[in-house]
Amino acid sequence: MIRVARIVCLTALLCLGAGALPWNKHALEAPLDPYKAVKLASRIPCDGATNPEDNVVLNTAFSSVGLAREFRISVFEGNYCKRGDLGWACVQPGHSLWKTEWAAASTESHAAERYGLSSCEAWGSKEAPQILLTGWYKQPAADKKDAKKEVWMQVQVNKVESRWEIYEFSDPNGGTARIEIGRR
Repeated sequence: MIRVARIVCLTALLCLGAGALPWNKHALEAPLDPYKAVKLASRIPCDGATNPEDNVVLNTAFSSVGLAREFRISVFEGNYCKRGDLGWACVQPGHSLWKTEWAAASTESHAAERYGLSSCEAWGSKEAPQILLTGWYKQPAADKKDAKKEVWMQVQVNKVESRWEIYEFSDPNGGTARIEIGRR
């Protein structure tokens, strides 16, 4: 019995110690500003009984110069469950947040991708979701050796004068990013 208690205590200590280690290797990020983003919406009306999606095609293009850039599609979640979503209850509810559902970075090659714009916030809801298209660039650290201090900064996304649905942004070093949203 004492041996089992020791094993349980050691396991608990190892889990707590591992949780305290800095596992997060992602770059820091500035908070999302909805005023610098473009609102996206489905063309299919929300009927309150189902949740249809407007399937769009996303074509991205990034210039070869400039900083690392990224387009993101984020959806607002007011009832976010941080841990333990049981369907009927949440073990640890979180704060409301903008959840990134799609991203295309300048460091990766991209072909045309499909994305489903939901018409309703949830199944059976009559509310339309809040969906934003945002543009980001990675601001380099002051010291080249300290890559952990690189921060993703949001920039203004602008609609291009065209009959097509095209948006673009540029980073401070002159690099540009462009996305075309194709609807059927």
